[in-house]
Amino acid sequence: LKRLIFAQTKGKIIVRRSKRPIAGWLALAEDMIFETLRDHEPAVLLTEGDPESLTLSKRSQALCSYVERYSKGGWRGLTVPHIQIHRFASPELAAEINRLWVEGIENSEMREILLNLIEMGQITECSDIAHATAFNGKASRAERFAGINALATLDDPRLEAITAGIAEDAAVWPDDFASIVVLRLFPKHLSVTRFFQILARIKEKKHSISDLGWQLPRLIAETDWDAPTLESLRDGLSVLVSAGLRWQNEWPHIRSDRSHLSGALAATCVCGLKTGAGGYWLSASALALRARHRDDDNEEAFAHLGKMLAELPAERIAQLFWADDLLLQSIYPISDPWKRYARAFQGPVRIERVRDWNWIEAALANRACPAPDRAMLLEAAMRLAPSQEAW
Repeated sequence: LKRLIFAQTKGKIIVRRSKRPIAGWLALAEDMIFETLRDHEPAVLLTEGDPESLTLSKRSQALCSYVERYSKGGWRGLTVPHIQIHRFASPELAAEINRLWVEGIENSEMREILLNLIEMGQITECSDIAHATAFNGKASRAERFAGINALATLDDPRLEAITAGIAEDAAVWPDDFASIVVLRLFPKHLSVTRFFQILARIKEKKHSISDLGWQLPRLIAETDWDAPTLESLRDGLSVLVSAGLRWQNEWPHIRSDRSHLSGALAATCVCGLKTGAGGYWLSASALALRARHRDDDNEEAFAHLGKMLAELPAERIAQLFWADDLLLQSIYPISDPWKRYARAFQGPVRIERVRDWNWIEAALANRACPAPDRAMLLEAAMRLAPSQEAW
């Protein structure tokens, strides 16, 4: 059996490549196979077979041999499938992991594998390792993120100090890395207040869509929010998206310093509008659609919001129309009624004769409505009049 599975080359015993899966399974029952793998190719004991079926003693031996064999030097291309790490990991390995870590591990991939074991096994006794790694600005980002994952899985109370550091120390937590961590921790381990402190200090690279721009809308859409938190998200994102809001002659006419967050605001508005809310939600919706990043190909949040707005009743359409016009006039006032109406027509509201004629006619007849507003609506009415008799 040993000759079938193993070969000797240049004085070293190796597992025949085609026999690695078989060797991993046989090691569960055959001590000779296990011991040969442990002493010569311990990686097979982690990557093949069912390591969960190994006794705790054998797992400790396998881990010790694996770390001692590969911990020296730099990159080796070491990987262990997550499902295998999940099967191998156990809180009972805490003492062995702590011992190996204290002795020193040069290879960053090996450190990352141990951090993954801490996460998958929910090994609380090794939480200090995860915490120290997360704060270690000299560690690789993969290691630090593995440390963050472990702390989040363990629900470690020191995450609060980490999120405070992310908000305050850009040197230790660069923008691109901070964005990834935010997506991992929000909302379970990151308060809305701290979330906006971090977003406010993260700067988007010019002409780019960040991980936040791509992934935050989906995270928001998939989370079950209570009403107060959802309103806080809407208000905070509206403030950030409004930063540096300005008009430019070329399309898109509206620019924002944080247009990459407009998708997140759109996803938030979708959640809010599902509850039947109006008012501020319509203003935020107009802002999200107007401030959309020109390079943003992530259509889902914007398309969903646009569809919901198009299905609003006439009363809400009127509110949205005026909210959008107020936003535009605050950025770039236009006095010409036709140009003002044409600009509004390019936005979130598509005026329709059947649905909108009544509220437009009522506004035109309302002497309390400012004259410039009525002049603009007159442009709409002239293009929507159902018949000569309507005049």
